[in-house]
Amino acid sequence: MYYRYREKLRNRFWAIAILCVAVLLVFLGAPRIKDIQPTPGSVMVPSTASIRIFFNQPMDRVSVETRLDIDPPSAGRYVWEGNSLHFIPDISWPRGQEVTIHLAAGSRSSYFLPLLKSHHWSFQVDVPRVLFLASDANGSILEFQSIDHEERTLLVPSPTEILDFRVSPDGTLVSYSVMRQDGGSDLRAIDLVSEEDLLVYKCPYPMRCQNPHLSPDNDLMVFERIELQAGVGGKWLEGFSQVMSIKLTEGSQAMRVGSINHAHSDPHWSSQGKLAYYDETSKEIFLVDLKIQSEPTELYSIPSELGMVGSWSPDGDFFIFPDVVILDETFQRNEVTGDEFSQFYSHIFRLNLSTGLVFDLSGTDFGLVEDAFPVYSPNGFWIAFTRKYLDEDRWSPGRQLWLMRSDGTEAKQITQDPEYNHFSISWSPDSTLLSFVRIDQNNLTRPPEIWLYDLEKNKLVLLVSSGYLPQWVP
Repeated sequence: MYYRYREKLRNRFWAIAILCVAVLLVFLGAPRIKDIQPTPGSVMVPSTASIRIFFNQPMDRVSVETRLDIDPPSAGRYVWEGNSLHFIPDISWPRGQEVTIHLAAGSRSSYFLPLLKSHHWSFQVDVPRVLFLASDANGSILEFQSIDHEERTLLVPSPTEILDFRVSPDGTLVSYSVMRQDGGSDLRAIDLVSEEDLLVYKCPYPMRCQNPHLSPDNDLMVFERIELQAGVGGKWLEGFSQVMSIKLTEGSQAMRVGSINHAHSDPHWSSQGKLAYYDETSKEIFLVDLKIQSEPTELYSIPSELGMVGSWSPDGDFFIFPDVVILDETFQRNEVTGDEFSQFYSHIFRLNLSTGLVFDLSGTDFGLVEDAFPVYSPNGFWIAFTRKYLDEDRWSPGRQLWLMRSDGTEAKQITQDPEYNHFSISWSPDSTLLSFVRIDQNNLTRPPEIWLYDLEKNKLVLLVSSGYLPQWVP
């Protein structure tokens, strides 16, 4: 009996020991969450932000996705990149509200080990804001302004001048160009979700890099690289400009997009990853694909004397651009100034990428006009642009803000300030608001103003009394 009892104790001991080792191994080998974005408790999160969960090991994807609960419920798609899960919502998160996420315990790794505890967190979605440049004692700074006028915040506490910036298509990154003391510039990108500020490209000396644009997948940045030449009094003068591209990975090299012997500028991405830029040497707008091969693949080249790159439709099927048309090659003389001129107009044209057909959206109903700066609304229903009449009776110093349907119909004038020039148009993500800049043509010393136009209320409101280059953060 004693030996049997002893044997039972020994077996029980080993069973408990093995169980403890197994539990320890499960505990040590169980999957864990390394990071979460947006950071739990974050405020001012863009309404287009994706939810990112970073695990310490490969996961069984179905077991994770079926245990992830989001409130308010949102349709979307799951994208896995290594050990991280990205949930990308189909529509924007409700602005000004809280989003809560719950990941239940039991989600398994690829080795069938379970997540031992549930995780619960939340973040606050930001109200619509406009990001713009303003001037201070050190140069230009980047600031946010909420459309309710209640909050104005600084994005980049930089002691040097910011040249320009661009909000990424998904609204989560801001790329910008900042001056260096040697006269050159650096290209940087701020993640509005993680608040990380990254150096993307240090522009070689003596060059200046500016006008950075991120691709729709935030994988490529295109920008202008301008040669600098020493001028009088030690000031730098801008010379040859070329469009470059660089991957947002450490150690990437910048690659030229256009012809090596040509000057080019003004790059613009489409939602499908196509790129438009202007070739200043050949006077053409080029539409290229940077994704098919390492070298850009030319899709279309559009002769353009005006030198303004236009706008892609939201689906990437159309490209609109302004261009000059000469009506009379014979010169006429202005009786007041004595200057000679030829009659011309500037219209907005639309290229259908599938057929190659070009259509005049401005039409002939409005006489001689100078149409410019067309921008598609995000829903594709509208095109905002600026118009200036060229005939003697209706001529004005400044261009006015106009709207028309995407097919060129229902054109209507929005602003009625002939002494002011209107430009730098930007649409809100929901296509209900327009931001734009206006400048007093009779007093150019006055600071530029940023205004809003509400399409639903047909109302104009001053947003910022001194600022320029407004862009929306979703």
